[in-house]
Amino acid sequence: AMLRADPATADTVAFAVVRAPIGNLYEEANFLLRGQFGIPGVVVSLADWYARGSLGGASMKDVSLETMTEGCTVPLLAVLEAGDTVIDPAAGEAFCGEYAGPCTVLALESAHGMGYAENTAACEAALDEMIAACLG
Repeated sequence: AMLRADPATADTVAFAVVRAPIGNLYEEANFLLRGQFGIPGVVVSLADWYARGSLGGASMKDVSLETMTEGCTVPLLAVLEAGDTVIDPAAGEAFCGEYAGPCTVLALESAHGMGYAENTAACEAALDEMIAACLG
């Protein structure tokens, strides 16, 4: 059984912040290995075949944020970094477009993991707005 949102806890969460969300583990591995190391996609296919043993027979394609948040409508603040070479920014945009609940996107020009450090005021302002909207 893959990890999924627990509807019983939905009322205990006012909102969530996601930074650099991925679509699924398979696509993310392809993006990372090609972009960072120039490794062809066939390696990811082999890794997926091998990973099925540790994932209970599931593919890396089944490890999906969309699946994990299925039925979830908690408001999200999604921080996307356009200069990210580790996590595909397009995957984050696609996730936000498919998410069932409201999703506010904070698009930054930063590299992976540098969004808050380089855009502290914008990040804190977006967080303040989310807190006010969800808890105010």
